[in-house]
Amino acid sequence: MFKTQKRLIQRLKRIHIENKGLKLLAFLLAIILFVVSKQPISDVRLTGIPIEFRGPGNTMDVSVESQQLISVRLRGPRDIVRSLTPNQLAVVANLNSRDPGERTIQFRPDDVLRPDNIQVLQIEPASIRIRIDQLVGRIVPIKPGFVDKPPEGYEVYSWSISPSEIEIEGPQQQIREILNLTTEAIRLRDRTTEFISQVDVQPLQQTIRVKTPGPITVKVEVGETRISRTLHGVKVKWEDIPQGYRLLTKTVSIVIKGPASIVRQIEADQITARIKTARPPGISGSVVPDIDLPEFLDNRIKVVSVTPSEVRYKNR
Repeated sequence: MFKTQKRLIQRLKRIHIENKGLKLLAFLLAIILFVVSKQPISDVRLTGIPIEFRGPGNTMDVSVESQQLISVRLRGPRDIVRSLTPNQLAVVANLNSRDPGERTIQFRPDDVLRPDNIQVLQIEPASIRIRIDQLVGRIVPIKPGFVDKPPEGYEVYSWSISPSEIEIEGPQQQIREILNLTTEAIRLRDRTTEFISQVDVQPLQQTIRVKTPGPITVKVEVGETRISRTLHGVKVKWEDIPQGYRLLTKTVSIVIKGPASIVRQIEADQITARIKTARPPGISGSVVPDIDLPEFLDNRIKVVSVTPSEVRYKNR
């Protein structure tokens, strides 16, 4: 009997003396909740609340028709609602089970992420129009984005680009409209010789992503402005003329094209229209001549045309 009374007294002491920290914390929380509950209730309107889209998946893209600034009117304890900022809240747009296309999203108070003791009174706008698109990829060609022009007396002869195509990804409707892409600006001012430029493609819409790693290499050949010139009286030479045959076409006219300073110096007697046919078919006929240009031209001159295009021959 005495031992039982002693154990009961010890238990009562533990209840009243031990766990003082937890008891104090509980007491303070009770006071805070009481104070909060007694605070004046206040309304506040916050503008610029972000929209959080959920549920479209990685193969879908969501775009808003126009820039939407969501505004909400909240009610709650004055000190809490007045301390809230737009980035502490979010309006959730649930897109689960939504098919691609134009869609209207209606907002409800439960769609606003906010502290538990805050009430949502109003959302403006109450709905928004969005477009849900399938994400697709496409390979498109690239062209160089030349700006300016070479100095006077010079021109672009040719250019090459590597890679010539890149892969892009984005909403199906937007990807369908992209036929090609242009590189960043490549300036031609003061360029008089061949050069190589490392560039990327011009910035795209935020919804379009370039999947092919860069950069892009553009090789540009620039040189003196080219002109065309016609040379008359270019002699025809039959190198292996068989016995009994003769040329009916003695000379031809040719049109050459190349750098102006070189083209102006070339004369007809520096060029030969050469044919070689040891066994001509038939008693008479014609053959296309090969045009021999001087070696010093170093492939800078191009033969544009030959008149007549074939030289005639005949057996005597």
